Amino acid sequence: MTAAGSEELAVEAIQIGAVSYVMKKRLTQELRETVRRTAHTIKGTMRSFEAESVINLAAALEEQGQVRELSQSEKLFHELDKLLEKTIYELRSYRNLGLK
Repeated sequence: MTAAGSEELAVEAIQIGAVSYVMKKRLTQELRETVRRTAHTIKGTMRSFEAESVINLAAALEEQGQVRELSQSEKLFHELDKLLEKTIYELRSYRNLGLK
């Protein structure tokens, strides 16, 4: 391999790395915004039902999206998912009581 070939290869590797970095950075920013926006929506919706435990978890998840720190987001998301499932079940049960 010639010195010129090595230089071309190095330039190509740097370009590919730069593109990959920019794409990952943009995807991460979009993910943070999606997490923040979704958590905010859940928080607002659950306020109507006074579901404080759901509201608190959604607020924590929203805050992580705002401060650009998603290190605990997966754990919070799974906790929120379980709690939402339980809360929705309870709300449906409550609604069905009034229909009988």
